[in-house]
Amino acid sequence: MNVSGSDETTFGGAGASGFISIKANMMTIEGDNIIQTTNNIKFATQNNSNNIGVGAASGNLVLDNTVFSTLDIGGKLIIGDGNQDIYLDSVNLDSENYSLEVKGRNITLGNFVDVGKSLVMNAVNLMTLNGRASSNDSGDSLVLVAKRFLNNFGKSALDSGNGRSLIYASSLENVNAGGIEGDFYFARRYEGYPPSTIPGERTAFVFEAPASTYFGGNVDNRLSAAQSPSQYRENDKDIDRLQNEKSGNNSISMGSSECLVSEESSLYCTISK
Repeated sequence: MNVSGSDETTFGGAGASGFISIKANMMTIEGDNIIQTTNNIKFATQNNSNNIGVGAASGNLVLDNTVFSTLDIGGKLIIGDGNQDIYLDSVNLDSENYSLEVKGRNITLGNFVDVGKSLVMNAVNLMTLNGRASSNDSGDSLVLVAKRFLNNFGKSALDSGNGRSLIYASSLENVNAGGIEGDFYFARRYEGYPPSTIPGERTAFVFEAPASTYFGGNVDNRLSAAQSPSQYRENDKDIDRLQNEKSGNNSISMGSSECLVSEESSLYCTISK
């Protein structure tokens, strides 16, 4: 697909309110061409075996930073439909007034992605962070959804601005938090428990698996702790103690946190200063 020339070409228009979906294996937008709607705009590939490169990343379909200035969006920019591998590198959207949603089979972030509004990245399988994701928005400004989550960048990988970050994953075993800390919520899927249903204001990990998978008994499915999932996995002895001492008021130390197992077999953890 090629949109070029000295004259301005407009898809949609100032009064357009429809959802614009563009599927192409190659695309070039040049000059003063504009894609405009008060609704959403989505880019995906025609061939699911092709991948998408965003920003400075390479791919079969490339959406570099010059493309974003040609978009006049009242809704959000959607990249991918869940069938492609998507690579993001040096993506600069911090001056754009629309949200970004990335939907891929596997999603890999390199260097950075900066957005002015909210960012949702939803991977069917694996999400890998080799760089930083940041948002200047408030509320649920960064939402990451994947079966498996791998953070290679470290504890500063997520900058949620005036909002918070939510990381949805299938289970503790499928998360390498890389130093990110936050609250834990269990027995919740993204499809049934969107960000608006997750309480709190801090970074949170939301797992599909129930808490009883790890702590035994009828424990509560909210676990508030300033620890990464990998730290919990390293504390197998503490988990065994939780399973054995889940009745009565037992204060159990787990790394940097204190966990109180109540008489109702509910588990709560808070930061231990």
